[in-house]
Amino acid sequence: MKVKGESVMQAQLVTERNDAFLFPFNDDAVERNPMIEPPQARGDGPIKIARWTSGQMHRRTSIIDTPRHCFTIMIAVRPIEVDISSCGETILQGAMPSGTAFVASPGAVATLNFHSSFDLVCLQVAARFAEKNGIGTDLRSEIPRIFRDMVVETFVRALVDDGDRCGFFMQSVSHALAARCLNPEETDERGTPLPKWRLAKFERFISSRLHESVSLEQMAEAVDLSRMHFAKSFRLATGFTPHEYLLFRRIEWAKSAMLTSRMNLCEIALEAGFQAQAHFSTVFKRFTGATPAQWKIENQRPA
Repeated sequence: MKVKGESVMQAQLVTERNDAFLFPFNDDAVERNPMIEPPQARGDGPIKIARWTSGQMHRRTSIIDTPRHCFTIMIAVRPIEVDISSCGETILQGAMPSGTAFVASPGAVATLNFHSSFDLVCLQVAARFAEKNGIGTDLRSEIPRIFRDMVVETFVRALVDDGDRCGFFMQSVSHALAARCLNPEETDERGTPLPKWRLAKFERFISSRLHESVSLEQMAEAVDLSRMHFAKSFRLATGFTPHEYLLFRRIEWAKSAMLTSRMNLCEIALEAGFQAQAHFSTVFKRFTGATPAQWKIENQRPA
């Protein structure tokens, strides 16, 4: 997988230091930082793994060029704002929930436009290894696939929390991730996604109520659907549950307010629709990996 351009200047790869990158990143565009990889992932190993993170809020663009001998899998550790396109087709526009996997077949090229900070676990799976194990056979398409899966999210969380403790554990989980992500039958969910015009209508409604208490019933009424129908269709269309998306939007608003306003954290929490600063801080850390105070220090530009 190649990442081109200045867009990755702020990226960090967390893995064990060795002579070669897990992925052949452009040496001029990426700093060499300590990395993590399972022992068998080195050299010609069948699965290579890395963590790609950036805490910076500014926008950047990355081109993912998957070699013809492997699959590329990128999984969001936390929700991120990104637009993904390939072969002139928009695959994702807007929010990418945690546990969402982007799977590119051998030879596929995709453009990722990041709108804010991001945290991704990246895998490179040898095509021969996938074929030998009977996975990935239905994914030979130039258009990358994207989906959200709770099992994938659990595996990624295990890697992030405990992967550096045991090489065998990391190797086992990375193999399980590859099997899950390269088998569409395991992750495809039946149903009809919420159409774009209803999503736009919902977006207008939620934007006007971002700072208020909003129930699932009110959200469903805003797009003229029953609660059950709306909840499932919305999840199929976005990967988020309605409440999770509301929290995501509130946290994104809070991030902007922390950088552009003079409000203190308590005032921002209340303006973002949270009843208490403690709850705000808990949700903020779940979505960003840092407390509001830590995040503000890391992202605030010097005067």
